[in-house]
Amino acid sequence: GTAAAALLAEEPPCLLVVERGLTEMDGFDVVEQMYETAGAEQPVIPVLVLSDRGFTPDDVRRAEPHPGLLLLGRDILTDEELTGLLTTMTQRAEPASHRSYAQVRAALVHIEQHYRTPLTRWQIAQAAGVSENHLGRLFHRELGLTLWDYLTRLRVQRAKERLRQSDDSVQAVARAVGFHDRAYFSRVFRKVTGVAPHIYREAS
Repeated sequence: GTAAAALLAEEPPCLLVVERGLTEMDGFDVVEQMYETAGAEQPVIPVLVLSDRGFTPDDVRRAEPHPGLLLLGRDILTDEELTGLLTTMTQRAEPASHRSYAQVRAALVHIEQHYRTPLTRWQIAQAAGVSENHLGRLFHRELGLTLWDYLTRLRVQRAKERLRQSDDSVQAVARAVGFHDRAYFSRVFRKVTGVAPHIYREAS
């Protein structure tokens, strides 16, 4: 984190991709220092903060002063989707300062915090403070995924971790990440990863 901040002090970037959990300084510290060093005249820089451990309401609070900052779970997007997202972030016609990621960040954090439980679009929209339809459009515009695609991929990511790190049955893993039907979980897991849960475990 300290090394990144030093590099950014030399020349502000046109796009910053940073990991949430860095040593010495976390990703939000890097963003805050970048803007402090650049001063008030610095145009809004698009920032993508990645995390493999999820995000919290405190992360939303820390992101609030930075309108061009987007949160994203690591490995949720494919490489091709991530490339498309980064391209979009740097090529938007309207200034980043005129856009707000606030509702998308709030929705994403609600998903991260509650993916283990049954979730509805209405609940996510309530947490973000907007209507279901409006949030759906915002979420897809900013991340290139629907709310449901993001939730499904997050659950599969957490299932992969449990399959690698525990001896829990496939059914127990499914329930732990928010699926209450093993057969449905297996179908979704195969669709996202290309293999069945037990095959993934054996290969890991």
